[in-house]
Amino acid sequence: MKLFYISIGLSLICIEIDSLFRIFELEYIKRTNMRIAIVGIGGIGGYIGSKLCKAYATGTVHEIVFVQRGEHYRKIKESGLCYVTKNETIVSPNEIFESTENAGLFDVIFITVKSRDLEDAARSIQANLHADSVVISTLNGVDNAKRIQAVLPDATVLNGCIYVSAAIESPGVVRQTGGVGNLYFGSENGEVDPYVEIETLLIEAGIKAVLTEAITKAVWEKYIFICSWASISSRYALTVGAILADEAKCTEWRSLLQEIANLGKCLKVGLSDHIVEQCMERFAQLPYENKTSMQLDIEAGKTAEIDSMTKYVVDRSEALGLVVPAHRTILISLGL
Repeated sequence: MKLFYISIGLSLICIEIDSLFRIFELEYIKRTNMRIAIVGIGGIGGYIGSKLCKAYATGTVHEIVFVQRGEHYRKIKESGLCYVTKNETIVSPNEIFESTENAGLFDVIFITVKSRDLEDAARSIQANLHADSVVISTLNGVDNAKRIQAVLPDATVLNGCIYVSAAIESPGVVRQTGGVGNLYFGSENGEVDPYVEIETLLIEAGIKAVLTEAITKAVWEKYIFICSWASISSRYALTVGAILADEAKCTEWRSLLQEIANLGKCLKVGLSDHIVEQCMERFAQLPYENKTSMQLDIEAGKTAEIDSMTKYVVDRSEALGLVVPAHRTILISLGL
C-alpha cells in the first residue's frame, strides 16, 4: 500500500495515496470512467461481474472490482472467474479484495450477497463511499434497499432485482441454470436522470438493464414470481415441470401467489389484479427441469434465503392482520 504523509501544524497525517488521488480526481477532474464494485460473487454477483469484466476489465473505460471471501476469492484471484452457461467464460476483474478495508473508493457498488449478510456487507462499504457513490441492491426480497439505507443513512441507495438463476458450483466457478438476465433498478422516489449513465454502461456490457421509475412494482413482480416458486419447490424438492404436472400442487401454488398478491395490495405496491394468472403463464414457459436457488441451497445443505422469502411473507402479512395459511404450512415444513 502506497502512503503519503502531510504535515498540518504539529501533526503528521498519513493518507493512502491511491485514496488521496481518488478524492482529487473526483473533485477536480471530469471523468468518464467509473470504479464499479460487486460485493459477493455468487450467482447474481457472478452474472453481473462476468458481464462487466468481459466488457470493461481489459480496457480503460471502467474499472471492475470484486469483493469476495474464502476459497472462492483465492481461486478467482489465481485463475479468474469461470462463469458457465452453455459455454464457459473466464474473466478477471481489475482488482479483487477479500475485504473492503483497503479497497479504496467506489462510484457504483452492487451488493449481491445473501440476505443474512446484507447488513454486514452494507457496513463494510461505509469507508468506500464518496458523496456521489451509488449503492444498488440486487438481492432476492423486497425490503433490501430499506435495510441498506438503515445502515447507510447518508448514501444513495437504489433498489433492484434480476431474473437469473445461478450459484457457485465450486471455488472459482459459477454456473447459470436459468433466467434471461433482465435487471431492473431505480430509486424508490422515482428519480431517473442521475442514473442514466449506469443504465448505459450496463447495457453496453450486454446486461438487459432497465432503469425504471416504478422500481417498487418491478421488485414485487419478481418477488411474487420467485418467492412462491421458491417456497413450493423447496417444500417438495421438485422441478418446476414436476410441480406443474401435479394438480394438487398447482392449487397450492396458486394459493401462495394469492397470499403474496393480497400482501402487495395491502402495501399498495402496484401489482396487477391479474398477477396470479400472469405468473402461472410464465411458469408454464420455463424449462421442465428448472429449480430455484433456495431449493438448490437446501439440497446442498447450505443456508437458504427462507428469511427473505417464505418467512418474510408470513411475518409481514400477520403483522398487518392478513392470514397466510399456505405460507405458514410451508414455513413449518421447512423447519421454522
